[in-house]
Amino acid sequence: PDGQEGGERQARDATMGGGAVDVELCRLGGGWPMDQEPGDVTGDLRGDFGDVGDRATTWMRFGLRLAPDRGPLAGLLAGAAHFFAERLARKFIAGSNVREVLGAIARLRRRSLAFTVDLLGEATITEKEADESRDDYLELIEGLSREVNAWPQNDLIDRDDHGPMPRVNVSVKLSALYSQFDAIDPEGSSRTVRERLRPILRAARERRVFVNIDMEQYAVKDLTL
Repeated sequence: PDGQEGGERQARDATMGGGAVDVELCRLGGGWPMDQEPGDVTGDLRGDFGDVGDRATTWMRFGLRLAPDRGPLAGLLAGAAHFFAERLARKFIAGSNVREVLGAIARLRRRSLAFTVDLLGEATITEKEADESRDDYLELIEGLSREVNAWPQNDLIDRDDHGPMPRVNVSVKLSALYSQFDAIDPEGSSRTVRERLRPILRAARERRVFVNIDMEQYAVKDLTL
């Protein structure tokens, strides 16, 4: 219910400082090795949450100033930070493999919600990584369509006034398909990206999957178009 969701949101904002703190915690959690020293986690928290400024609550700013760099309390703080970062990330990350993603999609469909799935990762800096990204998209298309297309139809999200719609929607980052994706060489970038994009589009057409081209950051908008 809206009232319950509003109350949960107000409670979170009162304790966590709202979206700015969420973004920092999610970003930090993605870059923390699990074996990182507790003192390093404390330093990261102080440095990055300092950028949040007044959007962090008073108790959070005060607590970080007193947070220990070593010892049992530092270990507890590091463990808690990892736990909450992972909990927050799970709101946005459907899973680490196709099987986990299918579980998240099934829960959405039970609520008559459609979806688009993207691959998370660092920037592509080698051609080997670009090939791996292509293969990962192909695996995602194959694995999701094989299962989802066999599920019972939900007319609220599987049809429109023109007839059946693709059930699987995959968002593709073009920059993941070429290590030198740059507007300085638009023709070369386009040529190389299209070589890796074509098998993705062919697989999507064969399996009735919708491919959504991710616009990514503004700097590559024109090149993407």
